[in-house]
Amino acid sequence: VAALASCGGGSSGSRSGGSSAKTVHLAFIYPGTFANFAQEMALGAKAAADHTPGVDFTESAPQNNDGNAQVQLFQDAVQTSGDGMAWMTLFPQLFIRPVQQAEARDIPLVAVDVPPPPGTKVGTFVGNSNTQLGIALGNELLKQPSFDCSNGGQILIGTDTPGLPPLVARNDGFSQVMKEKCPKVQL
Repeated sequence: VAALASCGGGSSGSRSGGSSAKTVHLAFIYPGTFANFAQEMALGAKAAADHTPGVDFTESAPQNNDGNAQVQLFQDAVQTSGDGMAWMTLFPQLFIRPVQQAEARDIPLVAVDVPPPPGTKVGTFVGNSNTQLGIALGNELLKQPSFDCSNGGQILIGTDTPGLPPLVARNDGFSQVMKEKCPKVQL
């Protein structure tokens, strides 16, 4: 998020020479205060903003996993954080229109962990290659001495958030390895 401060257009003012820089207003909207992973993302964004002079940073999230409440927080931030916004959501499908509205206002946007929703033109995504993580997990499982798939068997692949793109991609990568290296195993 703080990187937006250094790459924004004319709205952030000059940061060179003797001219005074204007404060930039940035926001990070995350899924909820209920989850450690989300809190850690927010703490990281806040730490980066705290170490960047001239940044007015706001982070917000609903208390629970409430996609509609998160959309409202995103829309509120559009009004106050016009120099840049980042968000991570467990409900990407709810963000199509709000993201398009922020794009129409030329607000620089960064999608975090979950790719931006289809129909948007978000140019920056910060996240893992979850397919590669799934492949790595599958390959590590194959290295375990106690794992033998030569006679078949079953592997249950599950997720705590069905349909969430990063988890789907991770499961796909894992399944790819298992199908290739353990063709007798039922997934």
